[in-house]
Amino acid sequence: MTLPTKEELREQILLAPFTDMEPHIKRGAFVLVQENLDLVDIALAIAANDEATIQKHIQEANLSKGDEESFEAWKQEKTFFNFIIIQPFVVAQKFVKLNPAPMN
Repeated sequence: MTLPTKEELREQILLAPFTDMEPHIKRGAFVLVQENLDLVDIALAIAANDEATIQKHIQEANLSKGDEESFEAWKQEKTFFNFIIIQPFVVAQKFVKLNPAPMN
């Protein structure tokens, strides 16, 4: 199996609301990536089955399955996520809104 490149993964990043993540959460395939990490780097580590890197980030609480409290808040806030599908996982990161450009 050939691993995807960073560029290929970057092109696969999609944006979706939390409600689209719920089926993946229910089947245990949702991987939440903390905002201090690069989504593409983590997706690549998962695709490469890089257990050392993945375990390190889990131990540092940078990767998780999320929790019910967060799920409820995201649903209420209508939170969006950037995500990459790395079968069978959906590797997601909370979307941080960009500041709009000032209008002239």
